[in-house]
Amino acid sequence: MTSESRIVIVAAIIAVLCFLYITATVVFEAVQIARRGIVNPTYRRPWRTRLAKYLLVVTPIASIALSLNQRQASAQAVQQDIIHDDVCVAPKIFELSNPTRSVNLVSTAVGAGLLIRLRNKRRQAERRDKSVECQALEVEAQLAATNDDLAVARLDLTLRSLQPTQVKDLRMVITSPQSIKCEFVSAVQSDGPWIQLSSRVIELPQSVDLETLVLFAHNNETVPLLFPVGTTSAGEVWINLDAVRTFGVEAECDDADKVWTGLVQSLSLSPFAHDVSVVGESSNVLPGRRLVIARDRPEELAKALSTEESAAVMLLDDAPEHRECPVLYRGPISEGESGLRYNDGSWILCPSGVSVAPVGCTADEIDLIKSLIGEGDEIETWPIERWIDTTQHPAIEKAIPPYTFLASILGRPEVRHMCGKRVEFEKSKGEELVMWLAMHPSQQRRSSARTDMWHAPIKDATFSNITSDVRRSLTVAELPPEGQQWLGVTLTDELPLHVGIASDVDVLRACVNHARRWPEDGGIEVLRHGLGLVRGVPFESSLYIWCDSTGLSSDAAVLVVRAAQMMAEMCADVGDLDGVYWATGKGLLAVPGHEDLVAQRMRLHAERQDQSALRAEWQGYCRALANDEWGDASPSRMMVELWRELTDVAPGDRDIKGYNVLHV
Repeated sequence: MTSESRIVIVAAIIAVLCFLYITATVVFEAVQIARRGIVNPTYRRPWRTRLAKYLLVVTPIASIALSLNQRQASAQAVQQDIIHDDVCVAPKIFELSNPTRSVNLVSTAVGAGLLIRLRNKRRQAERRDKSVECQALEVEAQLAATNDDLAVARLDLTLRSLQPTQVKDLRMVITSPQSIKCEFVSAVQSDGPWIQLSSRVIELPQSVDLETLVLFAHNNETVPLLFPVGTTSAGEVWINLDAVRTFGVEAECDDADKVWTGLVQSLSLSPFAHDVSVVGESSNVLPGRRLVIARDRPEELAKALSTEESAAVMLLDDAPEHRECPVLYRGPISEGESGLRYNDGSWILCPSGVSVAPVGCTADEIDLIKSLIGEGDEIETWPIERWIDTTQHPAIEKAIPPYTFLASILGRPEVRHMCGKRVEFEKSKGEELVMWLAMHPSQQRRSSARTDMWHAPIKDATFSNITSDVRRSLTVAELPPEGQQWLGVTLTDELPLHVGIASDVDVLRACVNHARRWPEDGGIEVLRHGLGLVRGVPFESSLYIWCDSTGLSSDAAVLVVRAAQMMAEMCADVGDLDGVYWATGKGLLAVPGHEDLVAQRMRLHAERQDQSALRAEWQGYCRALANDEWGDASPSRMMVELWRELTDVAPGDRDIKGYNVLHV
């Protein structure tokens, strides 16, 4: 029987005893009243007092018992049929004492990291009232049974109890059931609960409880890039890539691929590498994480992706030439560098020279991880070719603002590079944030964006993850100018978007202004360039909650119609009928069934005596009205009169001539 069950039973007994006591006293008072009568109105007061006492005592006891009972039932439901090893499909963690294995094939490379991912995934599903797969619950239960739930919390508080200067010099952490040892790159002086073992090594005994560690915790802004690499006789070894900069795998044996895969998964799933960008020269399977493949100069991309909020780690197939960014590589390990070397049938942790059982992963275990936390995705940087389009009118370059990325809302919202390729964001809210900032150039603030993009308040960490995704995704497409970021990093409420990111609405508005002021200076070509950005109804098929509240959708649609009418008139003046059709067609893409544009096209068909085109235009207009859920599906009086005028229809011949096409 668990402690919670005992508490529930004790609470129930207390509640029953209180109820019996109150019942007995009430019956006794009732008998007294029946014998003597109500001679004193104060009899009513003890009843109320006793009832109030009963409610004050029993209600909190019953609430506590009910909550504990529910929590116990929930825990039993989650862990039902999981305690049996024969039915649990989760992989087992092999013991180091097994002499047949030279590699500690930990199935998830780092169980704590996968356990945190699974718990977060389950909690998100519970908040959204979605079901959780049984396999995920089984693996989570076994990981919870084989990993100390407080191990990661204790390690985190241990790191926070260090001085900020010590965190930057931290090289390695060794965790064991007895203590946590920290090794630094230079001499340090221990304080607080730490014990000095040597000039560069300090130890925190397991006897120091978490409550004490909380008192010594500092508000360290620097989070070390720790990931486990294996287990020695002293305990589990965590390496800080921020300090060692490079960590290699030098081996020519059957287990080399397993160890490399295990280290990559260990880094990917480490709870201290959640916001890390991973850049590789070749393909690597990273479940639940995005891998950026840069076959040409990956160090430049990794350097650009490294910010104060998140770091970037490179996965290389050979020893790196530069050490500006943390690197995990396969190749020879230089003297004094960190890594795992296979020598004479055993693995050695360099430069310490101690024997280690490294982490490892097999293909089947990778498939299991992917089924639990989802497939990872890979994006490959494309070569940026700079060119000058000599065929376009020189006025276009003067009219439109220079940009590298275009936030397009005239159609389905998307962010595209100037070469035409769409930017792939890891989070959908990342693309929406770029749209919002591009459409609100005078309100680029964090508070305003969070208010407009979410119905309810969100955590600062959630918004920070989205801004980091925006910087990573844009930087992968093209490196920002030297010393700049596509999305500014500030310590205030300001969230500036780089001037190289423009919206298609701004580009079209600049084209309209140029054509209105200087129509003779390539006005038609400038408008053609601006209208070429129109792909459909503004914010088509998007679920943005802010695009209609401030009239952005209607303003964009009106701008497209005005540009289309302006270009159609200019083309008609020079006799370019194809230009009129093209311009009005672009306007109808943004506002289907716009009467002025349809009327202009119908008049043009009548002038060319193309009755088939005229009838098709009219029928298309009527179908657009019929498909409009907000309209009454009937043509306006102006359009009816125009149809009669152009087709010479008598009132009695409307159905014969096809006037009432809505009923055809």
